[in-house]
Amino acid sequence: MLCPDGLHFNPNAQFPAYACGYPQDVPCLGRGVSQPANPTAECAHQYGYFTSPAADPNDCGHYRICNAGRAIEMFCPTGLAFNPVTAQCDWPELVPTCNVETYLGQQCPPAALDQSGNPIVTNFKYEGDCYAFYSCMNGHARILSCDRGLAFDPVTSRCEDADRVQCDAKSVDKYI
Repeated sequence: MLCPDGLHFNPNAQFPAYACGYPQDVPCLGRGVSQPANPTAECAHQYGYFTSPAADPNDCGHYRICNAGRAIEMFCPTGLAFNPVTAQCDWPELVPTCNVETYLGQQCPPAALDQSGNPIVTNFKYEGDCYAFYSCMNGHARILSCDRGLAFDPVTSRCEDADRVQCDAKSVDKYI
């Protein structure tokens, strides 16, 4: 028997678990050649996670899932990019095909070092959102968000009690 196109046989699967899985979950190292692809107009394989040909070249977070040869367009959570090597959403600087500055719209200054030689993390306002911010780690921008009840304060560069933060953005508390 063969697994459906795009899936690999998992010799460790035990009943009632399905014996076929995605390549990122079930590598076929040393087990021979995978079956030939059975592509459709929408998908290179019947099953799998792929970079979307419908994505804007600067949108690293757009990908597609193929299920029985039908494509479902998907988007990574804000600030993450689709990594075609691991077939999952990842930090943009870990995705070789992603132009991070263009994708995130933020370029971090070179990392400053503390007295011990460790990089100092710096935070910046994310325009149009009171709860999100850019955190620059080792010169790489990451979009993060404050916990419930907190908002990003550009004066202190930290998340503070939302009632004490002046917010000019027209966004609404997305956690309510």
